[in-house]
Amino acid sequence: VNITTEATGEALIPSHLDPTVISTQSGSLNPFRAISRVVSVTSNVWNGVSAPAISASWDSEGAEVSDDSPIFAAPSVTCHKGQAFIPVTQEALEDIGNLGAEVSKLFADAKDNLEATAFATGSGSGQPKGIVTALTGSANETAMATNSSFAVGDIFSASEALPVAYRANSSWLMNQVHINDIREFGGSNFYTRTVTLDQGPSGSILGRPVYESSALSSTLDGDTNLNIVLGDFSNFLIADRIGATVSYVPHLFAVGNNRPNGQSGWNMHWRTGSDAVNATAFVLLYNPST
Repeated sequence: VNITTEATGEALIPSHLDPTVISTQSGSLNPFRAISRVVSVTSNVWNGVSAPAISASWDSEGAEVSDDSPIFAAPSVTCHKGQAFIPVTQEALEDIGNLGAEVSKLFADAKDNLEATAFATGSGSGQPKGIVTALTGSANETAMATNSSFAVGDIFSASEALPVAYRANSSWLMNQVHINDIREFGGSNFYTRTVTLDQGPSGSILGRPVYESSALSSTLDGDTNLNIVLGDFSNFLIADRIGATVSYVPHLFAVGNNRPNGQSGWNMHWRTGSDAVNATAFVLLYNPST
């Protein structure tokens, strides 16, 4: 007896299958929930109030003080529905152990991946508005000095363009490619070195934390490459309508005669929205067209 072939003994070896689902997707990095302002709402819209700082004045004795009342604005963030669905045959449900727990992990991963792109570059139409979309075309954009080129001076330009009120709590957000580019800026010029090579991916640049967003552009070949964000992310709001809900659908129906087809399923849905409720707190560093 040996285990070389089925006939000589291989058939006697007990079979084993680990039902743990191993994700093979490339994945995404989504730091937004860690650094942004996250609120729960009981309706589909978050409404807030904002106002600029008022100006004080030096006045002479007995002089009338000026009216320094602020001008209020009412920013709002609308929640949008995301969902995912996984059908399963009744036989698979009966025979595969712990299937429900594995489905839950797949749902959580899918939700995070969808939000990672939306919070970065979402259009705001039928989906959350991303930080890049909120800043594009605004006065908060700062161009790199040279088309298709990224230099250490661009980092200083972005830092200097951020209003002083938001610098102390600011963070950098960019693709890993540009984090690596910045690590190479130092060279022999130690005064320009922004991070040390022994730091992890989330180090610091000019004293401020840096986070990787895989949804931000990694290229520099056109003016549509909106690459790097610097700002106080407490001014980027994520509004969650309660939370994610997973429903078990006991019977699916065939399209032919609308009779059960021997399948069940899980449906996950959630509602969330995002936007920069104070765009002044950010700088968008982009690649110029010329």
